[in-house]
Amino acid sequence: MFKNYFKIAYRNLKRNKIFSFINIAGLALGLASAMLIILYVKDEVSFDRFHSNVSHIYRIVNKSHFLGEDRTNVNSGILQGPKFKANVPGIESFVRIQSGNEDFKKGTEVVSRDLLFVDSNFFSMFTFPLYSGDPVSCLKSPHSIVISEDEAMKQFGTRDAIGKMVMIKEDTTFVPYQVTAISKKCPQNSSIQFDILLPFRENPEAAASNDNWFSFFLSTFVTVSPNANIATINKQMQAFYVKDATETFKKLMKMFGGNPDETLNEYFLQPYT
Repeated sequence: MFKNYFKIAYRNLKRNKIFSFINIAGLALGLASAMLIILYVKDEVSFDRFHSNVSHIYRIVNKSHFLGEDRTNVNSGILQGPKFKANVPGIESFVRIQSGNEDFKKGTEVVSRDLLFVDSNFFSMFTFPLYSGDPVSCLKSPHSIVISEDEAMKQFGTRDAIGKMVMIKEDTTFVPYQVTAISKKCPQNSSIQFDILLPFRENPEAAASNDNWFSFFLSTFVTVSPNANIATINKQMQAFYVKDATETFKKLMKMFGGNPDETLNEYFLQPYT
């Protein structure tokens, strides 16, 4: 029976070659488009979801009202993470991430490299796998550096580079940093991408703005306790911010000719995914 069906189908295809080609090409194009759409949706849905505690990770954001317009700012400064962790129940930890660019020296060659400054608990909050090294302690020592497998191959010609030294420029001199961990390649569906990580304490901007609520140049992520009420945390964050920052805000407004009675920014937590 099936043999007859195939014979009839073949004869029809042969008899109507142009029409058959259009139908088959349309079917193939439709299937290919459907597969691409499925892959795209799968990638978007899975974005940043590979972290083991992703449901507890939030980003500190703030909303301002300026010149009659509401603006949401996903950046924060040095203070927000430590201040909110210390004064808002339910916030368990924080990680600050700032992009940077430093000069690296290899032999006589100096190359400028992009990198991230991160707090020492970076690998405790985010599930980025390591090829080698201890995720808990690798960013705790002064002048430590974490590099990716690709970066290790560029610098040393091998992935087994723990303990080796990298020369990084500080002010006018090059200072040795010790490789303490080698990370695997970041997943493509990650919003955080890096080849080089330095401890946040090595960030030259940190000391200059460590007491300033109103400097926004980095991202701050927090983890909250299980079953935390995010609405309650948001209210507590805002209440503490208003209490701690109002006096400084009024001084800044007077200094720059602004309205000291202007409404302060509104802080809240935004889910990481």
